[in-house]
Amino acid sequence: MSVVPLDLRDETLRRWVTDLLTRREWECVYLSSRTLVEAEACPGRRLWGIFRDGRLGGVILLDHGSLFPYLPEVGYLEPDEEAALRSEIRREGNRCLGLLSEVEKLLPLFASPPEVFREYDLMLRTRTSPPPEPAVPLVIRPALASDIPALYQLQEGYEKEEVLYDPRLFSPLHCFATIRHLLRDQILYLACTGDTVVAKAGTNARGLTVDQVGGVYTLPAWRGKRIAQALVHTISRTSETLGKKVCLFVRKGHTIARHAYEKVGFEVVGEFGIAYF
Repeated sequence: MSVVPLDLRDETLRRWVTDLLTRREWECVYLSSRTLVEAEACPGRRLWGIFRDGRLGGVILLDHGSLFPYLPEVGYLEPDEEAALRSEIRREGNRCLGLLSEVEKLLPLFASPPEVFREYDLMLRTRTSPPPEPAVPLVIRPALASDIPALYQLQEGYEKEEVLYDPRLFSPLHCFATIRHLLRDQILYLACTGDTVVAKAGTNARGLTVDQVGGVYTLPAWRGKRIAQALVHTISRTSETLGKKVCLFVRKGHTIARHAYEKVGFEVVGEFGIAYF
């Protein structure tokens, strides 16, 4: 059997995983941020390596019910590999997210078909661009703890529109916890016109060489004014000054959003999928 639990306290294993994940880190920032950047031990996380011809060909992370595969050198799973993973996934897995082809590869390991399957374009910023000019006077600034009331309104809207497949699943406690995490661990910017906070955007995963932009949300009355574009451009420049590349993903069919990101230097480099069970 070539599915092996990985303990990254082992320096050799950590070096192998780092090499695998950072070759094209924009394809797996969620995974790399949880395994390579966040140093604290977490009992709810398990990491497996899949080996081919004695080499690490892919890794799979199970993190509190979320499955993150990255299998760049694994064409298919052997029957014994599927059997080794199936019981763990069926007992705990409630969603799977990663490159579209790899998520599809793991769907048979879950107990039932996904309730919702969403597909996205994965985009990487490959060129610089001049700052966009919003259609309204705008101040873009880092978010502060004192902004939590305004952030809550924006985060609630974002989760209900973009994250939850059923808005009735929204949890105020989880929303507040997410905001605290964003303020503590991520880059987070607000767009303000006058005294009104009208939009937010930030990173939602920070790898070793790539930051992933997410949580982009503008209040409905302020959309169509290039505000999100300006926020994403600001965040991208912030990450790039730290020596990082920047990626994001946008829902398939959201051509307006995709074109907006293309105007600030992003291009489609792959497909991403999230399956909810």
